[in-house]
Amino acid sequence: MKKTIIICLLAGLAFTQAFGKAKVLVFSKTAGFHHNSIAVAVPAIIKLGQENNFDVDTTTDATKFTKAN
Repeated sequence: MKKTIIICLLAGLAFTQAFGKAKVLVFSKTAGFHHNSIAVAVPAIIKLGQENNFDVDTTTDATKFTKAN
């Protein structure tokens, strides 16, 4: 079985002025192998958000991706 790591970073930075504060979703789901960089990368992105005025949500739950959300 192929092990995969998916880290998906979605940002609407280009639309900040029109729609308010930008939001980023960090999606990190693994299939078996859990890479050590995830534990470092997620807090780093959260820190970037705090320093650059954008919100950061994190999840490993693929059901968070819906048309309403």
